[in-house]
Amino acid sequence: RNAVNLAVLKLNEQGLLDKLKNKWWYDKGECGSGGGDSKVS
Repeated sequence: RNAVNLAVLKLNEQGLLDKLKNKWWYDKGECGSGGGDSKVS
């Protein structure tokens, strides 16, 4: 557990977590380019 915490803190200090957050949450802005007409059954 401690090793995971240290790794996350290191990534945060390097700014990588912010880059990934922006990539996943803000840069895409949509679910994909599938046309949006797929149905779930």
